[in-house]
Amino acid sequence: MMVTADGMVTPCCFASGHLGSLHEATAEAIWNGPIAMELRQFIKADKIHPVCAGAPCKFVQNALAANTAGKDSEDNGVNTLIFVEALYLEANPDVKIAIENGQFKSGLDHFEQYGRSECRRLKL
Repeated sequence: MMVTADGMVTPCCFASGHLGSLHEATAEAIWNGPIAMELRQFIKADKIHPVCAGAPCKFVQNALAANTAGKDSEDNGVNTLIFVEALYLEANPDVKIAIENGQFKSGLDHFEQYGRSECRRLKL
């Protein structure tokens, strides 16, 4: 969490949305409040919460930079990402080397095991 000079609490230095105000609640109450809890659920589900919409962080930018494949009804309107192997390997040369050394079957294999949680870039 980050607190701005006017007491507003944001999830990080990139987010434009707010979790709450220290003038209205304690930091602990904001951290355990409904917006912060919902934000954590969105992150766990690899979805962008409205508080983070448009943020220049790696998580949001990776989602925006990726190709999308229409709306997925099971995702409640969230775009489904299309994984492009060549772009992922170009953006992550260490993964390409790991595949050549037999550590992973493919870039997608790496992304599913580690890349998503590491906020790896999907393309340059």
